[in-house]
Amino acid sequence: MRIQFMNGTKIDMTWHEMQRALRHPFFVGLVLITSAIIIILRPDSDVVQLNTVGVTLFYANGVVVFMTLLLSSLYASHRLGKTVITAVVITFSVVWASIWGLYFATLLGAEKPEVSDYFLVTAFNLTFGFLAEVIFSTFLLPPILKDIRGGGTKERLATFIEDTTGALPVYAPTPQPHEVEVLGQRFARSQILYVQAEEHYVRVTLQDGQSQLLRGKISDACDDLRAVSGMRVHRSHWVAAGAVVGWRADRAGHGIETALGTTIPVARNRQTEVKAWAQSLLRLQEMKKAPVKGA
Repeated sequence: MRIQFMNGTKIDMTWHEMQRALRHPFFVGLVLITSAIIIILRPDSDVVQLNTVGVTLFYANGVVVFMTLLLSSLYASHRLGKTVITAVVITFSVVWASIWGLYFATLLGAEKPEVSDYFLVTAFNLTFGFLAEVIFSTFLLPPILKDIRGGGTKERLATFIEDTTGALPVYAPTPQPHEVEVLGQRFARSQILYVQAEEHYVRVTLQDGQSQLLRGKISDACDDLRAVSGMRVHRSHWVAAGAVVGWRADRAGHGIETALGTTIPVARNRQTEVKAWAQSLLRLQEMKKAPVKGA
């Protein structure tokens, strides 16, 4: 799933990575601190006049409803293969959580709020929601991604430079399994060419041209294929890097030509990204085929 943050950052994350990010101490701490500030400032104190127990239930309900709406929106976007625009997701979650929260307060014994009260409380919550999102995407997201994905080349180089012993650290590559399990069925990683959604099923096509039809959703299949180099090029199609042998662009649309002679359609909103990916693979293939000078 692709996520577009308010500070302009765009990243691709799997649903499993998203779940780990939302459980990360940095994110949990941000939610708790933001909630604490709102409770201390009490922007709705004139509207929500409750005893200590009532106020506790009111704010606990608000946090739970907001997080439920937020997670539901993210999961729906993941299932539909849509780009998550955080400004839209936060606005949706905050508005409905605020409306329900003030109504819930009346169930606890508070007076019925005016229409202006709904607008004021919602505007205040939106301000804090957007502020928390900017803090998260600017300062907290990079270390969270580093934790859940592991350090990269730059971090390794920095470690070497800062090593006072002058010895080059040894980083053994993480061994990749020869097989991968897709929707409960095991396949050799090198044999998978592409995956296609067919209503309530997913068809996995292999190098020998054979295919298997598995019951499930392509989004779950793509999550299972994280260990295989490839890309989801369309809502209904995932292609392995080893399957790409050409790029087609004509009036019929853009597509990836595969080793089996088939053409996989590319979604219009992903054409630029997929084209760059496919062309980089084709250039790498040409480099491998080119004869070595002086040989």
